[in-house]
This record gives sequence, structure tokens and C-alpha cells, in this order.
Amino acid sequence: MPKELGRFEVIRAANILNFAYFPRLTLLTMLGHLVPLLAPGGFLIVCRTDAARGANGATAFQRSADGYSVAVVARLGGGSEVEPLMAELAATPVEDCALVTGGPVP
Repeated sequence: MPKELGRFEVIRAANILNFAYFPRLTLLTMLGHLVPLLAPGGFLIVCRTDAARGANGATAFQRSADGYSVAVVARLGGGSEVEPLMAELAATPVEDCALVTGGPVP
């Protein structure tokens, strides 16, 4: 895939990236594939509605302008449950995130 293809300013994952649907390794793999698709400065917004609590939790992650890291820039309702998984990927250069999880880099 050409590098120019598949670079997004915003990716929103609502009510999908959570432990109720997927085990830890699957979520880590998904995040590892989504992060490289962000344009430098782009945002990944992960949110979930907790029906039992009647509350929303969300975290906005932003890929750095140089494209080499991702950081939490905002939280709503305590944030997303995948924040610790993103922290696991934080020590990995963005272009290699999918390699950490065993998948191809887009």
C-alpha cells in the first residue's frame, strides 16, 4: 500500500474496542493496525457507552506531528478501557506498531 493511501485525520471507534467483545491480544492487534493509519497530528477517538452505569467513557489519542508517537490528549467519563494497551504500544515507533502485534504494517 502506498504511504499516502490510508492516512486519516480522525478515526473514531465507538462501542467496538472494548474487553466485552475482544480479548486483550486482539484489542492490542487492532490498535496496532489503527495507529499507523493516522496522519501525523491525527486523532484516534475510542469511546464506549456503559449501559449498566448509564455513562460514556472516551479517550482521544493524538499522533505526534513528527509521526513517531501517540499520546492521550483528552478523556471523557474516566477515559477508555484500552488506554493501558495504548501505553504498551507507546514505546514502539508508530510505523512498527503492527509489528509488535504480529501483523503487517500498512
